[in-house]
Amino acid sequence: MVEPLSGHRVPAWRRYLRFWGADSGRDLDDELRFHLAARYDEYVASGMSAADARIETERRFGDLTRVREQCDAIDSQWNRERSMMDIVQRIGADLRYASRQLRRNASLTIAAVACLALGIGANTAIFSVVNAVLYRPLPYADPSRLVLVGEGLPRFGTDNFGVISRPEFSDYQRLDGRIFASSAIYEPAELAISGGADYPERVGTVHMSWNLLAVLGVPPARGRNFVATDGDTATESTVIVSDALWHRRFGANPSIIGQRIDVDGWPATIVGVMPASLQFPLPGIGGQPADVFVPFKFRPSMEFMRGNSYETYFVGRLASGVSLAAAKRAASDLAASLPTIHPDKYSHEWKTVADVFPLRDHAVQDVRKPLLILLAAVGLVLLIACINVSSLMLARAAAREREISVRQALGASFGRLVQQFLAESAVLVAIGTGSGVLIAVWLARLLAEHAPADVLHAYSVSVDARVLAVTGAVAIVTTVIFSLVPAFGARQNSLTPSLHASTRGSTAGLARQRARRTLVVTQIALALLLSTAAGLMLRSFARAREVNPGFEPRNAIAFRTGLPTARYTSSESVVQVEQRLLGALRRIPGVRYASATSELPLAAAGGSAQRFAISFEGKTLPSIPIAIGEIVYDGYFDAMGIRLRDGRGFTPSDVPGGLPVAIVNETMAKRYFGSESAIGHRIKNGSPESPSKWLTIVGVASDVNQVAVDKAPEPEFYTPATQAATNGVGFLRGPGFIVRTAGDPAPIMAAVRRAVRDVDPDLPMVGLKRMTDVVDASMASRYFNTVLLAGFALLALTLASIGIYGLIAYSVVQRTREIGVRLAIGAMPHEIVRLVLAQGTRLAGVGVVIGLAAAFGVTRLMQSLLFDVSPLDAAAFVGSAALLLIVAALASYLPARRAARIDPQVAIRAE
Repeated sequence: MVEPLSGHRVPAWRRYLRFWGADSGRDLDDELRFHLAARYDEYVASGMSAADARIETERRFGDLTRVREQCDAIDSQWNRERSMMDIVQRIGADLRYASRQLRRNASLTIAAVACLALGIGANTAIFSVVNAVLYRPLPYADPSRLVLVGEGLPRFGTDNFGVISRPEFSDYQRLDGRIFASSAIYEPAELAISGGADYPERVGTVHMSWNLLAVLGVPPARGRNFVATDGDTATESTVIVSDALWHRRFGANPSIIGQRIDVDGWPATIVGVMPASLQFPLPGIGGQPADVFVPFKFRPSMEFMRGNSYETYFVGRLASGVSLAAAKRAASDLAASLPTIHPDKYSHEWKTVADVFPLRDHAVQDVRKPLLILLAAVGLVLLIACINVSSLMLARAAAREREISVRQALGASFGRLVQQFLAESAVLVAIGTGSGVLIAVWLARLLAEHAPADVLHAYSVSVDARVLAVTGAVAIVTTVIFSLVPAFGARQNSLTPSLHASTRGSTAGLARQRARRTLVVTQIALALLLSTAAGLMLRSFARAREVNPGFEPRNAIAFRTGLPTARYTSSESVVQVEQRLLGALRRIPGVRYASATSELPLAAAGGSAQRFAISFEGKTLPSIPIAIGEIVYDGYFDAMGIRLRDGRGFTPSDVPGGLPVAIVNETMAKRYFGSESAIGHRIKNGSPESPSKWLTIVGVASDVNQVAVDKAPEPEFYTPATQAATNGVGFLRGPGFIVRTAGDPAPIMAAVRRAVRDVDPDLPMVGLKRMTDVVDASMASRYFNTVLLAGFALLALTLASIGIYGLIAYSVVQRTREIGVRLAIGAMPHEIVRLVLAQGTRLAGVGVVIGLAAAFGVTRLMQSLLFDVSPLDAAAFVGSAALLLIVAALASYLPARRAARIDPQVAIRAE
């Protein structure tokens, strides 16, 4: 508490003595004492006694402690406001000064902003793709709890199929309530639809258990979800359509609920519309997004599929508190018990194993590594861009040595210098980041439009809050680094030499020169690493383009169609209408051959390869062979341009009731018959004890890359459509047609469409395209990755060349007097050029050596992305190194020529 009276006034000089070390508390006490003393003296002068004056003074002032606290609070608030205003004013002044400095050095500012914008823009765009595919939550309720159950058969190999057999759903449902909160199944398909528009259409379809959407936690945007009765065989069929189909085929009619649509020839009622945000299934677990969702109607006849047909995806939602490891154990135990539960369906020799996978991880397993490699590559580009800007900032700091020294001489602290450089870096980075985000938005849209469908078709690629947060973090870190680099350089400067040296003649210290050289060497090493990776991808893509797919894609077109089950119920009716269609196609002028198959090569127009377990008569093998099986019509090998290596093709004599025959490819013939001819041997679909007929091999065809051009051919066998059994009719309902023409097929495409309509106006056509386009589409993912990586490498080379050019040009400016003296004492211009070029190539050589060492270790991670190319391919390494050295030489040549033209007298006089 302040003493009310001290017997005398507090001298004012005590406060002035504290000018450099203010004590606000003591000053407040002094101020209160002054006012108390003044009031006391006033009362004494008016005639009061000393005691009465003291009492009255204390009464009039009240509680001095409270008064002091109020005054102290007011003083503290004022100090805070003054400090905040000072900070704001200081920041504003720093930003204004920074803007003037950047405008004064416009060329350097433009170069730095361009580097940052390109680096941040490319990095943000690629991260937006990675974020959408790998990190953004899926549009389901609590997606981290969703898992897939997949089975495998050790006798067929170690791979897990990722799917189960449809009848096994009832077995795995025993885990509901204990392991899974709920579970469902689905199967992707393609079906013909009609209704809502005047043309038939073949669309992606999902057959599903009625509760799939409930398991995913996705209610329809319109209408209702499926209910249990929708799966009853006695009830009318119901469907839910996608938002895209609702808009495309029904014009977004708000009265869509209750409308009828024909699905595969059967009438169905639309009961719901999916949300626009839902794209299902995801790539990797079902293929293209579905437009129609149909509930399964389980029938006892489906039991024949148990342990025999694996094409059903099982989705489960983990129960609360259940770990993935516990789910794996439970699924494995249940799969092992299947032979005991169903002894008549499973052989104890054919052990079934099961595993559980997180839904997201399984969906992106094929694209995760390529995307992360692209993200790492674009991260290196950003690092190179930042190094370039750091090098420019160092050069600018060197040019400002005198200014910085004057500031230090006037008392500027290291912290004050950092604050100033921080403001300059913030302005620079803000402009670069803003420009980069604009580039990223444009580039992200471009990537979404041109990325392969199997990568992004179910994901919404956009620059969202998470992407902007990462970009902001990068910008903040970059700002801090760019401000510290010149500030630390300034801290190491000696004031006296900097102040005594003339501005024109001052040179950077050895430490700063080493720093810039180190930055340039790092740029070159990183650029070489990217160039080598891009070289490997380019060589891999070139090798893939050189692969003979096993058929002749030129002068050929392909399409698919679909025969509704309601109208074409038997194998005979299916074969008859398809033969009529083939006859109509063959009669088109300009058509040389026309045929059809259950599966077109390279997944043309949405097809896929069907694999079957097979047996060889008289052969006992350690594992069950798996082979691709196709049902084809006569003339297929001629229409596709597939050569027969041995035996014969299918003929009109291969009819029902005749000798069941088959044609195998070279891979199957060599793998299972060696040097012996395969002709005359017999194979069977299934085990030797299965009821399937033995097929006599009558021909050996050349290998066809059925799955993709860059995938090695698998064992494959062909059977004639005329001998297709009733259980094979399903494979013929969505046949692929191949038409070979005498010349360019484009003019006859319209005639092909008319021929299909003439045979059956309700038959949809899908994916009518040239086979050359099919071949290109099969390499879309490889092309996409190659183009992006090559683009990043080119950008890195450009930035590295700018860095080399900047360093050499700056070095020439700093060595002007030295070069002038050399020329004055007789050095020839070409010697000066050689001298300067040697400086650039030496730095490039060091960077190349470091980059090659790094590439030897890093490129091994790309093994899975390469085709027929070693990750240590000498041509890619040597070519990248040579390219970097050439770029370095070219970047050094212009400063070298400028140095050779220096006038010695002018240079020396200037010093």
